Amino acid sequence: MNAQDAPEPEPAPPADAGASPEPAAQAPARRNPLAIAALISSLLGLGILAVALAVTALAQIVRRHEKGEREKGTALAFSAIAVSAAWLIALSLVMAYGPRLHRTGGTGRVAVARLNTGECFIGLEKTAADRLVTVLPCTRPHDGEIAAQASLPDDDTYPGDQGLSDEAEKVCTARFNFLAQSRYLDDLDEFIDEPTPSNWLRGDRHVTCAVLYRGGTPLSEPLAATVDIHRKPVGALVAGDCLAKWDAEASMVSPVSCSQPHEIEVYATADLFELRLGSNPFAYPGKKALARKAAHACGEHAEQVFGGHPPAGGVLDFMAPSAEKWGAGLPSVICVVKARNGMLTRTVVTK
Repeated sequence: MNAQDAPEPEPAPPADAGASPEPAAQAPARRNPLAIAALISSLLGLGILAVALAVTALAQIVRRHEKGEREKGTALAFSAIAVSAAWLIALSLVMAYGPRLHRTGGTGRVAVARLNTGECFIGLEKTAADRLVTVLPCTRPHDGEIAAQASLPDDDTYPGDQGLSDEAEKVCTARFNFLAQSRYLDDLDEFIDEPTPSNWLRGDRHVTCAVLYRGGTPLSEPLAATVDIHRKPVGALVAGDCLAKWDAEASMVSPVSCSQPHEIEVYATADLFELRLGSNPFAYPGKKALARKAAHACGEHAEQVFGGHPPAGGVLDFMAPSAEKWGAGLPSVICVVKARNGMLTRTVVTK
């Protein structure tokens, strides 16, 4: 066999015969511009805008993925929502606790005007210009409590120092009414923090109505817990009211059941109006003149109630009004039966 008779070689198959075609190169996924804008807005504190942009971006990313398009930005959108939530929490904390965080000179004391109604404190000096206090829970010993926070009428004209004080007192007086039945009423002192003239001109109309306790032992409960619904003014006592103890200087008293041990029982009251018929009816007639008239008035009532004889175990007495009560328009004398020894344990007055 010669070279001419040799078979020709078969052509080689194409290089890609039988092989799978390579996939076409895909464009890199782009970031959703709204997701980027949402993150930037959240970092700037634009919470509502950031959340709106983030939600829109997430919706766009989902739709484009469903169409086979590639787009990034999910992490950015969720980050924007998280940052916005953090801003919201921080803002809420500032609004809730901001006034309490106001400190002066790093002493931990707070301007009394920045306290909330019902907060208790110690250390208020009425003569101090800064009027700083230390806030405490009302269950811990304290000597002051905020009764109310109020605002004066928004008048552009400054009413003057006295006019401002009068307006502030008028606003706070209504807020102090609930204290009339507090068992510590006679030891309570009102304190009103009003805007200074310069603050008034800057638009400040804020008034703080505080109550200071001047008793011996500091309070360890809120003022609301000291209110006794059974308390009444001394002038409102009637025959048959019994008192566990009598304080001649008290303006409010708390009657008890006459079946409980008590020091006195009221058998009558008398208005010494005839002593107010002079040229100056509000002038105090003097202790001796008042005592004579009181003794005579109560003696007449004792004759009617007891037939002139005091009940067993009791002594007839009377409580004449003080000069302060007389000047306040309370000229009544309280006719009472006092325990001769120890305490009374039953009623001695037939109603």
